[in-house]
Formats: sequence, structure tokens, C-alpha cells
Amino acid sequence: MDDTLRTVASFDDVNEGIELRLRLRIAAGRVAALEISNARPAALLAVLRGRRADEVPALVQRLFPICGNAHALACAGAIAAARGDDRHRHAEQQRDLLWAELAVAHGWRCLIDWPAALGRPPQLAELRELMDSAGRLRALAQTLPPANADARTRARNDLANALAQAVFGDNTPRALHAAALCAWVGTQASPLHELLDVIQGSPLASLRQPDVTLLSTPTASWFAARLSANPDFGRHPSADGMAAEVGAYARCSSAERALFDASGPLAARLLAMLASAAALVTRLREAAQGLLPAVVVDACSPLPASGCAVVDTVRGPLAYWVRLEADRIADLRSLAPTEWMLHPRGVLYQWLPGLPAEAAQHAARLALAAVDPCAVTAIALEGMADA
Repeated sequence: MDDTLRTVASFDDVNEGIELRLRLRIAAGRVAALEISNARPAALLAVLRGRRADEVPALVQRLFPICGNAHALACAGAIAAARGDDRHRHAEQQRDLLWAELAVAHGWRCLIDWPAALGRPPQLAELRELMDSAGRLRALAQTLPPANADARTRARNDLANALAQAVFGDNTPRALHAAALCAWVGTQASPLHELLDVIQGSPLASLRQPDVTLLSTPTASWFAARLSANPDFGRHPSADGMAAEVGAYARCSSAERALFDASGPLAARLLAMLASAAALVTRLREAAQGLLPAVVVDACSPLPASGCAVVDTVRGPLAYWVRLEADRIADLRSLAPTEWMLHPRGVLYQWLPGLPAEAAQHAARLALAAVDPCAVTAIALEGMADA
């Protein structure tokens, strides 16, 4: 039995994730400065050094339950590259595992996060239906020998329909391209429609596009060169010294961004998230028809016994780099999408300073909805007495 598939455990639907704390310093009635602290231990992956390589993907998934399948697949892909193994073995099952996880993440955003930003209760029943569909596809992907093709086809179509229902309700647009999605948001009642209205009526409506590099789909080779050379790159990434943005908005084409940007920078990123969910609906349906390649893990081996792999998640690329000695982990480094937002010249650092103090906390929550980190535990205001 292939260890890559055996080590991918089930999706945890409730977890604390990476803890981020935002501190907004208030002076003269406005946000004067922003500080973001990451409570994740800097040397968390160091505990895996010396472990047998086969054990590590499952342990990584337990360490990072948000996008756990993606972590396990990227880690396993890097190990396979370092060994010189066939990196495309069981590619179809890996794709189904990843897409089942992505579908739940998209649904969580639409059914939990966006209503929460509006002060609304979560839509738990709808999320449970989506998770049930994702669970059926995941179970088939973990079956060895592989389940029959008809069962996998039905499961992909079922998940596509469940995701469309979670994202669009009973009014899924006939077309899922950018212009059609903009029209749908403008005419259909939804949490996203309300969020865009709230943003347009807030100080956030006057924000400018941030001055950052947009990283669309960096390759495994790109990550390997940086992770292998700099032990701190996974904690403090940059695009050759510049702040960068990854995720749905960065992945958009220039034509799509032009359409979305007409609504403002925050709204553009929320619309890009909607487009990303719609794109997964389309990909699931095309995969059910056998129209898409199965490979979802990009991997390379720049030097003997070292490997790097990258998997695209809802929030952006997730990369792992490993170096093996005697088939044990000599070094292991990773870079998750959330780390990009911590750059001291990143999106939030450009957006939040200067906002009025009385709207700062609410504005910060709306801005966070637009950049979508894994988890935020607190937003603190300091200096309000002097505002």
C-alpha cells in the first residue's frame, strides 16, 4: 500500500488554526500603526528532524489541521522528489483528496466567515451537507485499490453541485466567468452582496490598491531556491525583498482583476474568492468527465536527496522543502499562504493605518475578510483614551 495515501487522515472541521493577533495603535483619532503577531512557534517543524520520512506527512497534517490534506500532500511530494520516486503515482486520488478539502474551505468562507463578518449566525446545516459530499469523495480517494470510476465520477459531480449550492444557494448563475459572477453578486441577495454594501458605506471604500507584488502560481523550483537558501524564508517571505500577495486575487487574470477592481480593492478580493469557488465547481465537473489532468502537486529535486513540492490551496500556494539523510528528515521547511500577509509592507499594513479610530475594529475585520488568513484570535485597540 502506498504510504502517501495511507498518511492522509480525515478533515478536522473544528480547529484553532494559526493564531494571529492584530494590535491597532490609535493616535489623534486615527489608526497610527499596526502590529501583527504570529503565535505559531517558529521552530515547530524542527520536532520532525530525524524522523523516518514515511512518518512525516501524517505528523505534518496533525500539526496543521487547517488544510491538513494539502500539508500532507505537499510534504509527501517533497519527500518523493528527494527520493526520486514517481511523483505522479496516485495523482487522481491526490487530486480528489485536495479538492474535497478545498470545497469545504470555500464553503466555510461563504457559510461561516462571511455571515460572521455581518454579525449573522453561521449556516451550519448547509455546511454539513457540503462536508458530507466532500467526505464521500475523500473516502473513495482513500480506498485502495481505487474505487470504480463510476463511483468517483458521481462523487465529483455531487460535490460540484453541493459546492454550488453552498456558494450560490438556489440561484447558481448559468455562466461562472468573472462578468457573470459580478452580475450575480449585484442582483442576488447573499452574504457577499451585503458585505460589499457594507464596505462601500465604510471608510474602506476609499482605499487604494496596495503596492505589492502579485504572485500567481510560483513553481516548486521558485520555492526550492528560496526555502533551501534561507531558513527564515518560511517565516518571513518576500518576493525578492518586496511585499507580495498570494491567493485568489493574485491568481486572477488581468482581465478578471480589471472587472473586480471597479468595485474597490477590498471588494475585488472578495469577488476573486467567489470566482475561485466557482472555478472549483467547474473543475470538479470537468474532472468527472475526464477532461482535466490529475496532477495537483508540483515537485522538483534541485539537488540529490532534497525535494520541494507546492500545492495550491484556497488561500494560495503551500510549499514544503526537505533534505533527507538515510531516508530520515535532516531538514524540513515550509511556507504557508498566511505568512505573506505578515510582511511589514504587506496589504494590511498599507490598508489599516490612517483609518478613523471609531471604525477601526470593524474595518479591520472587513479587511481580514478580504485577505482571509487562517485564523485571527484577537483585534486589540491601544491608545483609545488618547484618541
